[in-house]
Formats: sequence, structure tokens, C-alpha cells
Amino acid sequence: MLVVDADMVVEGQITLLGSARIDGRFRGVLVCTSIEVGPDGFVEGTLIAERLVVAGQIIGIARARMVHLADTAIVEGEIYQERLSMDEAATLVGESRRDPGFEMPLAYREMQARERRIDDEFARMSAESRVRRTEEADKARTAFERLRARFPVPRAIP
Repeated sequence: MLVVDADMVVEGQITLLGSARIDGRFRGVLVCTSIEVGPDGFVEGTLIAERLVVAGQIIGIARARMVHLADTAIVEGEIYQERLSMDEAATLVGESRRDPGFEMPLAYREMQARERRIDDEFARMSAESRVRRTEEADKARTAFERLRARFPVPRAIP
């Protein structure tokens, strides 16, 4: 999770898998799964996410599958979304356009695909490791049973 704390100023272009919370100032482009702009958060630029919750201020462009503007939200610019909900006191100066074909940017989708490939490779390696450990345990058990057959344990005479 990326956190831009109240006493921070961050500028740049950031793409990440996961979520972000902005309580300070952010200028640039932020692409991630979920973004929350806190009541004291200020964004100048572009936000792109599956889910965007705004309680602070945005000047620029917001693109998301689902957008919620809380009572304290002030958005100056454009919002492109599949679903929009606004509390009664939220402020939108600009325009909102419904975008039923919302899709995360290619760079984000490539990161997701790479993450899935890594997860799949890790699962495959773990499964192969379990098979090897099972085979090694079976070999050890067989060797132990052979030794036991060659050298039987003498029984105590009552």
C-alpha cells in the first residue's frame, strides 16, 4: 500500500498493484487498484483505479470503475466512470461521463499478468518440491525397511 502522509509531497508517475491513500499532496499520474483521497488530501493530475473514494480535493482527471465522492470532496475537472455515487455535500466542478467500457491501462494489466505468472511459477515449484520430498521420503523409508530386514532387532528373552 502506498501512503502519501499529511506532511508529504509526492510528484511523479506511479503504477502499482495494490492500493493507495493520499492524505498529503500528490502531483502527477497514479494508477493502482484502489485509491482513497483523505479529507486533507490534494491531488493535481490524473488518478486511474478500479475503485476511487474521494474525501479531499482533486484537480484534474479521474478514471475509475467505481467512484464515490464523500461530503468533503471537491473535484475540479473530469470524472470518467462506470458507477458514480456522491454524498449530498460533495462538489464536482467540471463533468462526469459514464464509461461502461472502463479498462485499466496496459502497463497495469501487464503488471497483473506478470504477477499471475510469478504466482503460477511459485505454485508449480512448490508442487514439484512436495513431490520430490515425498519421493525422497519414500526412498528413505524403503532403505530403512531394508536395513531393518538385514539387521533384525533382537527380542528380549523373558
